[in-house]
Amino acid sequence: MGGKADVVATWVGALTRGGLLFTNTEERGVRMAVVLVGEQPLAELREWFFPLRAAQRLEIRAAAISFCLHLFCADRTCSEEEVAFLEQIFDSCDLPVEERRQHYALLRAALIDVRKLPHPETIAETCSHPVLREILLAIGWHIALGDHELSAPEEKLWQRLAALFSIPESRAQELASTIEAYGEGRSGEGWVLRDD
Repeated sequence: MGGKADVVATWVGALTRGGLLFTNTEERGVRMAVVLVGEQPLAELREWFFPLRAAQRLEIRAAAISFCLHLFCADRTCSEEEVAFLEQIFDSCDLPVEERRQHYALLRAALIDVRKLPHPETIAETCSHPVLREILLAIGWHIALGDHELSAPEEKLWQRLAALFSIPESRAQELASTIEAYGEGRSGEGWVLRDD
C-alpha cells in the first residue's frame, strides 16, 4: 500500500496515545485527518481521549484493530499489501510482540470464520465518539481498496459498518471520496489533493 498507507496507519496509534505525535509521518497523518474530518472535530476527539484511563485507551485500540480485521477478512482473503498495512498499524500502536501474535492468530481464524472477531456492534459501542467512527470508516475504505479491487463483500461490510456507526450514507461517501482523492506528494512534501 505504501505512501498513503504509512500515513493512514498512524491514526489508530496516535489517537490511542491521546493525540501524541512521535514522527513526521504521524504529523502528515494529522494533516490528512484534518482534511478528512476538520480541525475542530479532531481537537474534540483529542479532548475526549485525553482524560481516558490507560485501560480504556487499550480497549479502544483493540476495538479499532478489530474493526480493521473485519475489513481485512471481508472477502476471505488477505493480500500481502493488506498484511503490510496491518503491520504498519501495529507499529503505530507500538504493539508488543505477543499482542501482534494474538491479532495475527485472530486474523487467521477470522479468515475462516469471521465470527471469531468481536461483533461489529460491540466495536461500535467501544468506539463511540462520532469523529473516531468517521476516522475508522475512512481507514476501512482504505483497507477495502488496499488490494486495488473493491469486492462486493468489502463494500457491503463497509456500508453496514457505516450504518452501525450512525454515519449517514452521504457522509460515508464523502469520507470515501476524500480518501480516494488523496494522492501522494513528492518525498518530504506531505500530502496533496490530486487535481483530477
